Amino acid sequence: MGDVGNGDDAYHNGAFHLAANFGFYSGFKPHAERPPRTLPFDYGTPDQYDFYLRMGPISNANEKYLKNQNGYWNDILQHDTYDEFWQSRTVTASLLASTSGTDADFVVKLIDVYPDDYPDPAPNPKVVHMAGYQQLVRGEPIRGKFRNSLSKPEPFTPGKAARIEFAMPDICHTFCTGHRIMVQLTELMVPAGGSQSAAVPEHPPGEGAGLPPGQSANLPGGAEGSRLCFQVVP
Repeated sequence: MGDVGNGDDAYHNGAFHLAANFGFYSGFKPHAERPPRTLPFDYGTPDQYDFYLRMGPISNANEKYLKNQNGYWNDILQHDTYDEFWQSRTVTASLLASTSGTDADFVVKLIDVYPDDYPDPAPNPKVVHMAGYQQLVRGEPIRGKFRNSLSKPEPFTPGKAARIEFAMPDICHTFCTGHRIMVQLTELMVPAGGSQSAAVPEHPPGEGAGLPPGQSANLPGGAEGSRLCFQVVP
């Protein structure tokens, strides 16, 4: 379970969004390592407004429908503020970066690599091959110039390493047995992530795409180098 307490997906300014959360988490059920496809939750009526009226108190969601078997739903209700429970689940990127210029932007990617013997879907009209498939779980860009403040850009000192830390958007994802975890660090996705500039102040929109010729960026690994931190729940 990711850091879903950071934001307003569950609680909109403190008010629990019942329909959105129940509609989403009712599809999460205990399953084997490779779960079969499950049918959507049956509300028993085409009128969801009527369904929630008949549900009664929110505690009835567990008693009548979820049967206390949905840990995600329980977590959402038990932790209705951004407490230590959610904060400990933050996916945090910590980069040690240097550049030969004054600015560099990066993308951190968390990828689920499927086993080489993973079966293809059936039916498979588009002939999709799942063996070794790389599923992007999260990909988040960071503008190097805003590493310390989103309102005050700061240039890099050429050749001097700087620590860049930021929280990635939350995600609810399970790495199944036999899958591998891949982490990629790349330059900014262009044009999806916007244009790249390697100087401060930023170039006008549309100018620049990647580091200029002759400039490079370095992200060393090792115990004190760049890393991605997230909680592993058994």
